[in-house]
This record gives sequence, C-alpha cells and structure tokens, in this order.
Amino acid sequence: MRIANREHRSIRLENGDMVHLLLIGHSGNERTVQSLKDTLIRQGAKVVHYANMDVHAGGHAKQEELKK
Repeated sequence: MRIANREHRSIRLENGDMVHLLLIGHSGNERTVQSLKDTLIRQGAKVVHYANMDVHAGGHAKQEELKK
C-alpha cells in the first residue's frame, strides 16, 4: 500500500513494472484490495494475482530476489 501511495522511502513504481499481489479479497476488504489494484494500474504497473493468472507464491522472496 505504501508503494502504491508513493509513501515508501526507497521503492518507486515505474511504468511497466509488474506487481504480484498475494492479497485475496475476503469479506470486508474487497474494496481495499480493488482500490490498491486500481491505484497500481493507474501508475502504469501490470498487476498479477491469483484471479487473472495461474500464479502462487509463498509470501517470502528468496535471498537473491531480496537483494535485487
């Protein structure tokens, strides 16, 4: 959310960046999740999540990915 709102101190989205969301819209947070996706898309990011692609992640990046 901080990245989408441009509040993160070291990460900035650029047009064409891909964002993989691990969020699932549960009862009560669907609007928040949709708002987050809309904000990312408006900034030019390609949003990937379980509903639009066959993707899954455990939630933790590997050490090499974290370095990047």
